[in-house]
Amino acid sequence: MKEKIGRILSSKYIDFTFYLVYFAAAIYISVGRDFWYDEVSWTVRFVHKKNMLTMLKELSESLYNLPLHYLVMNLFYKISHDQTWLRLPSILASLGAIYYTQKFIIKHYGNIYRLLAYVLFLFSPIMFHIALQIRPYAFMFLFSAMSYYFYYERLENDKWKNIITFGIILTLLSYSHWYGGLLVACYGVTDFYLWLKKKVRFKCIVSYIICFLLFLPWLVALIENHYYDFQTYWGGTKSYDYILRILYCITGSICITFFAVLAIAYALYSALVNKEQGNESFVINPLYHISVVVLGIWTAMWGYGCLVPEGSLIEIRYFFVYIPLIVILLISFVQTGFLRKAAVWVIDNAYKKNILKLILSVVAIVAVFYFISVKAQPIEKQFFGYQKLLQDMRKDADANKRVLSLILYEFFWNYYDENIKDIDAVTYYTFRFKKHSEKFRLQKIDVNDKKQVMDFIRVNQNILEVLEHSDCAAAMRYYAENETNRLHYTYKNNQKIYEVFPYENLCKYDVIYMDTRVWLRFKYLKMFLSQYYEIIPYPKKEDVNHIEKLVRKEQ
Repeated sequence: MKEKIGRILSSKYIDFTFYLVYFAAAIYISVGRDFWYDEVSWTVRFVHKKNMLTMLKELSESLYNLPLHYLVMNLFYKISHDQTWLRLPSILASLGAIYYTQKFIIKHYGNIYRLLAYVLFLFSPIMFHIALQIRPYAFMFLFSAMSYYFYYERLENDKWKNIITFGIILTLLSYSHWYGGLLVACYGVTDFYLWLKKKVRFKCIVSYIICFLLFLPWLVALIENHYYDFQTYWGGTKSYDYILRILYCITGSICITFFAVLAIAYALYSALVNKEQGNESFVINPLYHISVVVLGIWTAMWGYGCLVPEGSLIEIRYFFVYIPLIVILLISFVQTGFLRKAAVWVIDNAYKKNILKLILSVVAIVAVFYFISVKAQPIEKQFFGYQKLLQDMRKDADANKRVLSLILYEFFWNYYDENIKDIDAVTYYTFRFKKHSEKFRLQKIDVNDKKQVMDFIRVNQNILEVLEHSDCAAAMRYYAENETNRLHYTYKNNQKIYEVFPYENLCKYDVIYMDTRVWLRFKYLKMFLSQYYEIIPYPKKEDVNHIEKLVRKEQ
């Protein structure tokens, strides 16, 4: 009976069923799911009505994205603009990532442990979050999983075929996303460590030479086309606890998240003390060493965010590159039997009446659970679509209302090819890479500087005086005088134009749909407009809003 159950669990039918269910679920969720802001602005933007050379030129000028995912999307986009069709590359890439992760697990931990990985992947919110976005993250996820597998292939046998294959995988990982390069650095540091321990040969450096030479053309293109400023782009969170959010999204369970935290701690301990674990061979130990390097790099970027108030290098979605590592660490944790040892330790201490240790253990576990439950939140969010937004705008226009769309970029207009008759569109164009970011004239002050304090009070008194005035146009003119950012017409009278938009013209419209990302770029605009318009979150308050609807107040 035991042998029969073992054969069933190791059967290929289970693998086939899992991939079929995962693929069907992804397709089902993607049907009818509209694009959200980032998908339109940072994917459709680069492939819409553009050939590959034009697309590559724009990518090299923007620095935001690397070209691998966009080359694939350019081909798919030429075939069809259907949104489910455009999500297919990410769905297939996610399936490929799962395949190579479970292949690694089968080889190094045993066939039965792949089932645990399937459970994590199938019930993980973050997996579908990655698979259903037309962003580079699924490709980064795929080549990350492949890199782990082929890295250990090369460790076990450093023949030239494995060295060259690993170098090509590193190149694809580098071209998928900038944070793929961080994982390449982790492999390099670990290989250097193993070389010092005389466990790898010097010829393995050829993998990194291949990666560097193949990535060099893109670096040259970037140097020629771009000036880079850390603070302009990398302004993300400074929260170091993002690792808990990622773990929670992967596992889908607070309980499993707790064990994942223990798994990472166990890996760090194993790496730092350089200790063999049971019957594992030395090729498994690099997994723990990579974990140390990963968290070391993460800590360095977190430290940068603390030292530079305007910028940070930590953004949760970029760390999708480490998902295969986290899953493998969790499997390693279970496979080594550490959970059983921990349970025996607790029971043994209770038996010996060592109440203090037992109480401290329980308190520590409860504290970790509480911290995770408070801090870790799923990152999958509900985004409304631009198609619905355009429909509502058209309804307002048909009702003879003067409608304005105040957006960060015009890209979603281009994608939907909508007839926007009777709807004006204004775009905020000044968000560009620069050596020096534009600053607001009304900015933070030094409270110890008496002159700055007095000037700030004087300026804000003027603001209050203007807000008390009933003339909306006068208030907008005052705002424009104290604001460095500029607006430009994108569409006016159903024609595409490029023309400076006077701020006082905002007062001429009955309804304004405003991208909340514009709110973030315009320090006081929301405060000014709220005096004359009723702000209605679109479509409803509990959603993650990218557009807010401003309805003109009745005078």
